[in-house]
Amino acid sequence: MDPRDHVRTNLVAGALTSTHLTIRTLMPLLLAALGTAYGFAEGRLGDLGAAYSAGATLAAMTSPWWMSGLQMRMPALALLGIGIAAVGGMLLVQHFWPLMLLFALAGVGHGGVFALMITLLSRTDDPNRSYGWQWCLGSVPGIVLVYAAPALSTPATGLLVTFGLVLASNMVAGLPALRLPARLEPIGTTVGTRHTQAATEPAWPLALGLFAVLATYSGVTGAWAFFGRVALANGLGSVYPGIVLAIATAASSAVSLLAGEAGNRGSRPLPMLVAALGLFATLLLVALQPNRIGYGIGVVTSIALAGWLLPLVVGIVPKLDPTGRAAGLPAAALGVGAVTGPAIAGHVYQAAGSLTMLVVAGGTTLAGLLAYVAVHGRAFARHAVR
Repeated sequence: MDPRDHVRTNLVAGALTSTHLTIRTLMPLLLAALGTAYGFAEGRLGDLGAAYSAGATLAAMTSPWWMSGLQMRMPALALLGIGIAAVGGMLLVQHFWPLMLLFALAGVGHGGVFALMITLLSRTDDPNRSYGWQWCLGSVPGIVLVYAAPALSTPATGLLVTFGLVLASNMVAGLPALRLPARLEPIGTTVGTRHTQAATEPAWPLALGLFAVLATYSGVTGAWAFFGRVALANGLGSVYPGIVLAIATAASSAVSLLAGEAGNRGSRPLPMLVAALGLFATLLLVALQPNRIGYGIGVVTSIALAGWLLPLVVGIVPKLDPTGRAAGLPAAALGVGAVTGPAIAGHVYQAAGSLTMLVVAGGTTLAGLLAYVAVHGRAFARHAVR
């Protein structure tokens, strides 16, 4: 498979990405099913979710080492095997510590595949477009299952149905791994040229690009984690926020596709800053007007704008990497952001309330976009030279 074949590459990468995003999307349902079946306390359920994030982050952070040979198909198949086996094992294990290990292994497997797909898409002719398609297509199975799992399950069968659907979905979505290229071609003309270029390039642009990914995702996930709590605190109940969050997820997926089609034009500093400021403003709307209208408009719009920002912010990192070996590190930055965002938001919420929490979340996203703008010119100048 030639990575420059946009249609085939985007379809394969989207399917394989969904194995990770489906678990992310259904994590609340998975943890709720475990709590109902085995009586785990909320703290232990949170530890299980954190174990998955830790495994995915570990796989992404070590990706420059295990991707050093630019192998693609065999690592993908091995990581899928680890992830799918771990999810299957969750149907058989009832004790906390073995489950925690399985969640971590599932994170390593599916998070590693996600890092591989980011690397693969960095080789297309228009990575920004490909990342938009990746976020859109990769979200579809999770969006379907987040509706299907509650509809098909009962309190007695919730564990079997929810984990079974995830397992079946990931097994099917993993089949396109057979169509991956065996390995990627090295970037540059010779090995010596690549090492010389890497040695002469400063490290700070790549670090700043990774910070942009981390901060942007940290702000988004921090707000997302507590939208439900904000709704309950303002008397909106649980049904209405659930509908709003489901609509927001679908809207984010659609906007990610639009961002991908906009490509390099949409990734320019002005539209990116406008989107970030819009996200900040709609988070303020949620905080200042937490009625049904303000909450609905604010949540859907802010998460839709996040669907514009995230794939394009991720897309700048490969342009800052002269060797191509760090192309999987955005997945690590996303993993760290998924941990730090809710943690910071939770402490700020507890200490200062929802308004301050949402301001901090929006400000964190803006900080990420300022870092993005700082390296944008350098990234696209080098990409044009290539």
